[in-house]
Amino acid sequence: MASSAGVMTTGGVFSQAVSASVRALWDLGVKDVSSRLYGNELFTTFEPKAKSQQIANISGPAYGVLTQEGQEYGENSLYKGYAVTVSLRKFTSKLSWTEEDVYFIAKQKESGVKDFFTFSNPVTHAMNALIGSMNLDLAKIFYLGFGTTNFTGGDAVALFSNSHPIRRDGSTSGNMFASTHDALSVDAVKGALDRMNRAKDNNGVQFAPVKRFRIVVPVELEAKAWQILDSMYGPSANLGLSLTSPSIMDKRGIPDRGVTVLPDIPSSYSTYWFIVDLDRAALMNFKAQAWGPRMDDFTHVESGVHTNNASVLLQHVPIHWAHVFGSKGDASAV
Repeated sequence: MASSAGVMTTGGVFSQAVSASVRALWDLGVKDVSSRLYGNELFTTFEPKAKSQQIANISGPAYGVLTQEGQEYGENSLYKGYAVTVSLRKFTSKLSWTEEDVYFIAKQKESGVKDFFTFSNPVTHAMNALIGSMNLDLAKIFYLGFGTTNFTGGDAVALFSNSHPIRRDGSTSGNMFASTHDALSVDAVKGALDRMNRAKDNNGVQFAPVKRFRIVVPVELEAKAWQILDSMYGPSANLGLSLTSPSIMDKRGIPDRGVTVLPDIPSSYSTYWFIVDLDRAALMNFKAQAWGPRMDDFTHVESGVHTNNASVLLQHVPIHWAHVFGSKGDASAV
């Protein structure tokens, strides 16, 4: 049986819902940030076939070798990326209410009172709890990506690092500014795109330039990010075209750009910002999902208490670092 501490009762959570003096009750859950998923364009979803499945990538070949007439052809190879082991995370939610709740809430809805009464769907709340967990799991890949407490890549370093090894020659590359974590600005976004365009695969060959991207930000930076993308000129018209203006972006062959807000990035990380190459992310950033938000097929009833159990089993798993750029935005040293 559900523990009494977690049971919604007519004397507690639903005291107003069954009170004759309360004639209007609005369900604010429909306006919570957990009422819908965010950032679906930032990853590809796949269904793992084993609990600890490994996923990896493979590079293309390096450049051809200059060869004289009659000489043996130069050796070339494909390079396997660093495998990442999926470690699925199970998020659960249990909502319990009494038979008195069920009876009196139904009576309120049948009473014919014209005032609004919108609380009616415990299924919605069960799903909100899990959708919120999924949104938060995605957000943590970004704002905790400068360390390894939440996720460690197959190359054993943090997602945002300047120490990612290149298999072909043992050199390193990275996805942060060379010296400091620049604040979000026109110059910073332009520099981030240039840096992403220099990123190399495990064969030592640069990736194709960014053509579709999203600036990923907490709620505090949304307006700033759109200003950077939409402004035609600098702080004054005398400064000429902004380096991230629509005109310049079009000339660079970047027709698809935008802003993705992740509300679950905490306010304590309000200066953090990121850029995601959508084309690379489709091959490098995954949501391993055994099952999406689901409820038991039946309601458990014991001692007059109705209980619905719900769960989701997933993990957000980047398998390469080159699809994303990250900055703490606080001018600290990299």
